[in-house]
This record gives sequence, structure tokens and C-alpha cells, in this order.
Amino acid sequence: MSACKSVPLIRPVMAPEPQFVVVQEGIDFLRGLEGPLYVVSVVGAMRQGKSFVLGLLAGGPGIFRLGHQTKSCTEGVDVFARPHPSGRGHLVFLDVEGQGSTDRNDTYDAALTTVAMLLSSMVVYNCLSVGKSDDVDKLELLSGFMQNIFDRTSEEHGEREAAGSDRFCPALMWLLRDFFLEMVDANGRPCDADTYLEEVLLAPVSGASRVAKDKNRKLNDIKQVLQKRCLRTLPRPVDDENFRQLEIDGLDGPGVRPEFRQQVTGIIQEILETVPRKRFDGGELTGAALAELAGHLTLTLKDGVPEVASAWHQVCLAQTRMALQRASESFKQSLRMAQDSIEASGRQKRHTALKPPMSSHVLKQTLQDATAAARSAYFATAFQTDEEQARCLNDSLAHAAAEAHRDNEEVARSFCRDLLHALYAPVESSVDGKRYICGGGYSQYMQDAEGVQHEYAECCQDTLVPEHVVTEIGEVLAQHRKHSQDFARQR
Repeated sequence: MSACKSVPLIRPVMAPEPQFVVVQEGIDFLRGLEGPLYVVSVVGAMRQGKSFVLGLLAGGPGIFRLGHQTKSCTEGVDVFARPHPSGRGHLVFLDVEGQGSTDRNDTYDAALTTVAMLLSSMVVYNCLSVGKSDDVDKLELLSGFMQNIFDRTSEEHGEREAAGSDRFCPALMWLLRDFFLEMVDANGRPCDADTYLEEVLLAPVSGASRVAKDKNRKLNDIKQVLQKRCLRTLPRPVDDENFRQLEIDGLDGPGVRPEFRQQVTGIIQEILETVPRKRFDGGELTGAALAELAGHLTLTLKDGVPEVASAWHQVCLAQTRMALQRASESFKQSLRMAQDSIEASGRQKRHTALKPPMSSHVLKQTLQDATAAARSAYFATAFQTDEEQARCLNDSLAHAAAEAHRDNEEVARSFCRDLLHALYAPVESSVDGKRYICGGGYSQYMQDAEGVQHEYAECCQDTLVPEHVVTEIGEVLAQHRKHSQDFARQR
């Protein structure tokens, strides 16, 4: 991962209609990320500093594009990543197109933001000022989309789960920028931020009217869909209106208010320390799986709502294919390591150019170890394994074991054949040179041939060649000994 700027991941194809495509550059970027992923997205209205917050999270200005026009600077979703502070895995940051652009509509905004939320393990909802009813309305719209997703998924699986289970939902941090009010609860008493969120911003509406009931239903959607939620506030960053200079200089700029610098540093640290690993329906996503999920979520958008069950099914299939591949690679690696160990053991030093086979006992143990390692590699990668997939894994490993048996027998035959050829070559040369056609030649030939047979058997025993292969190839030596009849006649 060498990029120092964000790269495009999702782009609109028919704005303001909610139709999107994934960008290959972003997909390749995600596929290159190893280890667990901790995915943070920042969403909210345009021109309210989302990309600035993301820049602070990502480690510096200039990573995400900033704009000051009536159109959103970010189109679709951009992605950036950096190593996680723990040293294992990556923090992934998603910059989502701001809501409320002049050439977009609510369905477009909600669809894109919903996809980003489904890709995230934590969502920062960035808003200015005190948390207006419009901000709550937008959060209600997002929660309604998410609720629709859960309802569809439950129906497809024939189940009624509590919407907002951690199968799909990210944690929510509602970030109120330029906040200047004193926080008080419903009774007018000073309170902390999370109490303010529950008792003021998300407080139920009194009354029995249809409007009140509809409002309370939407608020309940927020609470069910975004069960892990908190509120954080930030004061105004600068005393004047020079926000562009703030975006250029970052927190080290001369005009930044100390209280803003202190509080935003604390919030950034809190996000980086508490963002959970990205999981989806119980599976911990890799970079490749997150890329696959992004592709299928955008592909399955219908009426602005992605088909989560269908997208996740495709991700699981892709992950299963990868798991089978890794199991195969693990199996082959175990075999190679065992073969390398035998070659390095020195038992074949008398004929170092020859590759020795495994004995039946060693091969059996090697295949058991290789199968166990392959299964571990498979289940460490696959998200779900049904009966058919388990059968496929078993068949694949059985085929690999049978192939290993065949390959080892062929290695054994080649070893014995080459060994016999190397040992018998001097005798063959003497026969061709007629050096045995002399007094005592026949006896010398018999002595040399028996020496070859003895050394052949000894070397095969040394290298633990399967006995049936030793016998099979040893029959070749018997054919050579027919030369003894020629010697007798020539004498």
C-alpha cells in the first residue's frame, strides 16, 4: 500500500438516480490490505468539514479532497488506509459524498450513505451546530433504509430478528461541530453528551397524533438500527471565518483555538482506539472480502436499497473459493516442506543428484499433517461452511492426498531407476569394453553385479523407499545379469 492520497472506490453513473459502480483502482487498493480491518466512514451534509475530520483521522491534510462550492467535492466514496496503531491490520477511511448537493436528491444521498454504513465498523455523523431537526430527519431516513434492509433480509431467511443486531450495523458517533450550548437534560439539569443524545436529540415526541406516532416510529428505528451510539461535541475551531486556512494548516495553524485542538485530539484518539474490527453477519472481513462486498452492494441496489442477503451470499461464495485455494496452497506447502526436509537429511549423500521419495510411514504422517493444516487454513478464511462446501473441501483434500501418493510412487520409481543406472554404469562400461573376457572375468562380473545389488538394496533402505518399488525396479538388475551367460560362452 503506497498511496498517500485517497483513491476512488464508488462512483455514480446516473446521478441523481441511486445507481453506482465500483472503481477498479479502489477495489485493487482494498484487496491489497492485509490483516483485520477497522473501517471508519464520515457522513453528513456537504460543506460541513467531513473531509477535514477524515484528514485528521487519516494522519494529515491533503489526503482527502476539500471543496468550497455548492456541489460536493467528493463524488461517491473515496478510500484511504493506514496501518492500525496495534501493528496488526489497517484502519480504513471512507470519505462519503456530502448530502444536500444541488444536483442530488434524498434517495441518492440515503442510498450512497447506506452502502457506506454497511461497509463500515464505525460511522461518524458530522453535523454543525446544535443538532437541528433536519439533522435528525436525515438520520431517520438512513435508519429507515437500514430497517428496510433488515426486514428484507429477515423475510428472505424466514426469520424475524431484532433490527440493528450486530450482523450488519456499525457503531455511530454523532459529532456536533461548533457546539456552543450548555447541555441539559429533559428536566433542565446539566448532563453529559450521551444523556443529551438520548433525552434531547432522540427524545420521543409527546401526543397521539399520526404525526407524533410516525415521528416516534422513526426515532425508534434510529435506536434499534444504531444500538451502539454516542454523541461528541466540538467548539468552534477558529475565531474568524478563515476555515480554508484551517484546512490547509491543520491543527498546528496559528488561529486554532486551544480548546478545539485539545478536544478534537481527544475525539480522534477515541475513534482510533474504539473502532471495532469490521464484521458482517458474523464474518470478519479481509481487504478482499470488503472489496467484494462493496461491489455487490452497489450492484444490487434496488429503489435505493441494496440487497444485503444477495450481496453477502456472493461475498461468502468468493470467500469460500479463496478458502479452498488457501487450503490447497497450505497442503502443497506442507508437502514441499516435508520433501525438502528429506532431501536435506543427508541420507542420500551417496548419490546427491537423486531426489529421494518418502517412506510409506513418513508419507502417511505428512498427509495427515498437511490435511490438518489445510483445514485450518480453510476455516480461518471461509465465512460460512454448509454441507456441500464441506464435501467439496473433503473431496479436494482426498484428491490432493491421492495425487501425493501417485507423485511419491513416481519419485520412488525415478529414484530407484536412476540409482540403479548410476550404480550399474561401471559394470555396464566393463561389459561393453569386454574387460570381463579374460581369465576369472566371469567371477569378477558376478562379484561386481552382486556388489551393485547389495549397494542398491542398502541405499534404498537408507532412503526408506517403499519395498514394492525397490523390488519392481530391482528386477531390471536381474535382466542385466543375463550377460553372465555370454561370458560363459565367450570363455
